[in-house]
Amino acid sequence: MIHDTIENGSRYENVHPRFAAAFAWLRENAASAAPGRHELDGKDLFVNVDHTASHAFDPSKFELHRRYVDIQFLVEGEEEIWVGPPDSMSVAIPFDEAKDVSWHRHEGDAGLHRVVMRPGDFLVLWPGAEAHQPATAPAGARPGAPIRKAIAKVAL
Repeated sequence: MIHDTIENGSRYENVHPRFAAAFAWLRENAASAAPGRHELDGKDLFVNVDHTASHAFDPSKFELHRRYVDIQFLVEGEEEIWVGPPDSMSVAIPFDEAKDVSWHRHEGDAGLHRVVMRPGDFLVLWPGAEAHQPATAPAGARPGAPIRKAIAKVAL
């Protein structure tokens, strides 16, 4: 997991061959991009732009990927992203190869990391290692607040 601001994205561009293109697109386009999928390099690199609302923490809604690294970038609003090791969770919905996701359940919040995201923040999440629940309402905030974000999907 890497949590930083987009201004520091260039520090991480050498971590993976497609990270430079992903961070450049997020810096230059995420704020003005329409919702939906934006392909940069076919299935190997694309960005999903999402205009959604925050929701309450749900212990059965942790997603886990196998093929893609997520670079979650918050454009507008506030959210918390909960992250935890999948080996401490039970499978709620088995892996869907076409969607590259399985859903997991974690009992309570012990052993989880709560990452507070502000506009301009990004969070890199590794497939197979970091189950995550994005778009949760920050502590003390009511669910339903608008969030604009972009998620770069980088194939390994």
